[in-house]
Amino acid sequence: MLAIPTKPRSLTRRSLPLRGFRMLAIAAVVIPALWFGCLAAYDRGRLVDDLADDVRDRTDIFYQHALNVFETHQLAADRIADLVAGRDWEEIARSDSLRATLQAIRSRYPQIQGIWLADASGLVRLGADILPPRPIGLAGRDYFRVLQSGAADYALGGLVRGAVLGGPNFNLARRLERPDGAFNGAVITTVYPAYFSDFWASVAPHPFMMSGLVRGDRMVMMRVPAVDPDAALLSGDSIFARNVEGHDRGLFRDIGSIDGVERLYAFRKLGRFDAYIVHGVGIETALRVWRHDLLINGAVAGISAAVLLGFALIVLRGAEREQAAHYLAAETELARAAEAGRRDAAEAHAAELEGFNAGLADAERAARASEAQFRILAEHSSDAILRTGLDGIRRYISPSMFRMTGYRPEELVGLPWTQLVHPDDRPILQVALARLLGSAPYTEVTLRWLRKDGSWVWIEGLSTLVHDPGTGLPEEVVTVARDVTARKQAETALADAMEELARQAATDALTGLANRGCFDNTLEREWRRARREERPLALLLLDVDCFKFYNDDYGHPAGDAVLRAIAGCMQGAIRRPGDTAARHGGEEFAVILPNTHGDGAIQVAEAIRTAVAELALPHPRGSAEIVTVSIGVAAVLTTPDTTPASLIASADAALYAAKSAGRNRTVRAAAIETSVGRREQPAA
Repeated sequence: MLAIPTKPRSLTRRSLPLRGFRMLAIAAVVIPALWFGCLAAYDRGRLVDDLADDVRDRTDIFYQHALNVFETHQLAADRIADLVAGRDWEEIARSDSLRATLQAIRSRYPQIQGIWLADASGLVRLGADILPPRPIGLAGRDYFRVLQSGAADYALGGLVRGAVLGGPNFNLARRLERPDGAFNGAVITTVYPAYFSDFWASVAPHPFMMSGLVRGDRMVMMRVPAVDPDAALLSGDSIFARNVEGHDRGLFRDIGSIDGVERLYAFRKLGRFDAYIVHGVGIETALRVWRHDLLINGAVAGISAAVLLGFALIVLRGAEREQAAHYLAAETELARAAEAGRRDAAEAHAAELEGFNAGLADAERAARASEAQFRILAEHSSDAILRTGLDGIRRYISPSMFRMTGYRPEELVGLPWTQLVHPDDRPILQVALARLLGSAPYTEVTLRWLRKDGSWVWIEGLSTLVHDPGTGLPEEVVTVARDVTARKQAETALADAMEELARQAATDALTGLANRGCFDNTLEREWRRARREERPLALLLLDVDCFKFYNDDYGHPAGDAVLRAIAGCMQGAIRRPGDTAARHGGEEFAVILPNTHGDGAIQVAEAIRTAVAELALPHPRGSAEIVTVSIGVAAVLTTPDTTPASLIASADAALYAAKSAGRNRTVRAAAIETSVGRREQPAA
């Protein structure tokens, strides 16, 4: 007798579909959540790193700008000191021509708001502005006491309320001496903090920016936002005292004691001046961009989870129908077997196959429903959504791509994914695919697409790899893309502006050559490169012969014209991109020649000296009755025993030898038999 099979009691109709539904539901929540969390952490870290780089770069620009301002003040003070040398104070106080000269210097240099001459008692005797009837005394000012004590030749003053110009300002002062070296007063030049704050605010506009110029004793000279001169001395527990004192440069995070804002700060000591540039940007404000992107990415993750859950529910319904059909077929077969006693195997197989086909049809309908739901989301999103097969062919592009490129989706579907991508950016796609196939959860790319009108648009895309639910194998790449052209253009414009500001901050205003700060940085950089590549490095130091006499005879405007002409001769003599011509100070110039031996440096020096002589600028009290230069040359193969300072000292000694030998000549340091040490400065 034929045994009739019965349905196992351990197997219910909903057990298998429910188990699959739970797995899909878990995947629908966990995968978008993991993607969202990884993306949020990555974006936040990248934003903080970018902010740190930006703060460092802007601090370097502020440093170059402030150094250029201070060196301009120092140069002006040196010229004024030369003008008043040998005069008594009564003559100085009555000199209308000297007052006119002070006014001309002030009008020529916008960095200088005021110029004053004070005698040894601190009484102001002359200024570029008309002095008030009441005498002005500076004996109590901190910078005047420093000069009076002889502790320094130059001093920086703290923030004060101006007695003549009005408003907060600070001063730079140069010591004046009698022929016997005794203190004889000071040249004081005045700076308004607004000259710094206006420039800094234009370079780094930020609602929670804090930038300052602070003297080494914690006295604030200027700050953005502005500080009251009566509260300009920082306390011992200030941010400056905790993080800056005792260091030359650095980066740190701290909370402002006044407004409680957490900022990322960078600072840098202002060369040889006892002052620091400190610049900070509020971290919270910078993170607003991250939170905005976080909301967008969270919405995308939520939509993705909803789509996957919907797909899982559709699959569940299809699986239940498939299983119901399977059980119905099995029960029918059992009933027929009970009635007839036998069952044809072919008919049973056909019934089972029919049930399986019905299940496949249900699954196909579920897939179509999921696809339709996906298209509704994709076609109403402001970002474009693209699906690309692993063969690199575009399978789907949402309508938002038309707004970005001018191409309709049907014009791009079926084309390779590199089509319309800028040739220089196509390797980025290959790297992105390799990262995804290498188990990266996502990859982000930024590249250029060709618009239909022939222009280029910047597209930022976030791509993830989609796997086949059945086999688990990679199936296609889904990309969410957005137009970031405006952002890229703003970044490029900002980079260009920063580059131009950095160039201006590193340029001497009078000659157009590199200034002293740029010279120091370039020499240090080329020295390290010469050590690393084991190549020679040469340095020229030039000095205009008898230049003080020229200024006395023709005046400082004519002297400035001579300095500009000599700068032109220097620029015409150096040919290579790596060579650097700089103004070293006053009438002294320098040329850095990387990868140059002594013989090559001599050739460049002689070309400059000859070009200056050929200008034939009259100078009756000069060595050849025309303007000439003396040049010292030094070249070295760097060793652990040599330093940039030793190279400068060697070139300086060679320059002294050229002066002592009669001027208008070039001397190489290797030809000097005496050691480089203390020496007397030759006459101008």
